[in-house]
Amino acid sequence: MQCNFCPRSQDYPNSNYHMSLETVNVVIDHLHELREKLPKNKQLVVSNTGRGEPVLHKFFRPTMERLIEFSNQYGPSVQILVNTNGYKFDDHLDIFLQTDRVFFNVYYNYSYNEYEQFKDKYSQYGNIDVKRRKEGEESEKVNYNSRSGAILVNNLTDVISTDKSYGYCGKPFLNTFIDWNGDYILCCNDWVIMEKLDNVHQTSIVDYYNTNPKLQSYKKMLLNRRRTMAPCVTCNYFDRTK
Repeated sequence: MQCNFCPRSQDYPNSNYHMSLETVNVVIDHLHELREKLPKNKQLVVSNTGRGEPVLHKFFRPTMERLIEFSNQYGPSVQILVNTNGYKFDDHLDIFLQTDRVFFNVYYNYSYNEYEQFKDKYSQYGNIDVKRRKEGEESEKVNYNSRSGAILVNNLTDVISTDKSYGYCGKPFLNTFIDWNGDYILCCNDWVIMEKLDNVHQTSIVDYYNTNPKLQSYKKMLLNRRRTMAPCVTCNYFDRTK
């Protein structure tokens, strides 16, 4: 299955790496610390979304079981999310039903009738959101995400020149992306340089977010609405609310 929003549909190499359960456990330890240090009214959202279809991960089920166990300890203050294209969906339905939110993204490789069937079948579950997106449409706001230049986007120049808020991006302020080997990468949209900023086996999420020098440089740059460093300079994602 080739999802049109993914660089792997445009000859991006498939390295087929999988996060080990050892690294999963380290991440969860850091998440406990993070949850304890966040304000009680601040929700922590953990998304099992990688550089490919999550259910293809060879440790998908044990990883999700551990994340669900972590979430259950804190109730509504922690949410676990999964984004999937629906591959082998029924095989993991028991896991999905224990997950706070599941986004079942039906792309152009499914017919409209198939989409209607999926929606009718899973609409009974309040936590499963079946969405249909047309070819080249990743969201209602941005037609196509360039993945920091990994995908060719025709309207990138137009977006930059016409929207005054383009320079700002909230992702480094709101999200922390952890790669398969525990490396902290700037952003989930960085499919180009994938610069290692640190690693979960060396630094906790809290310390990384608050003290990592390179991350603070990116935050300062984006807060000033500038994109002078890669990968941001070739990325068309931005926050229209800022």
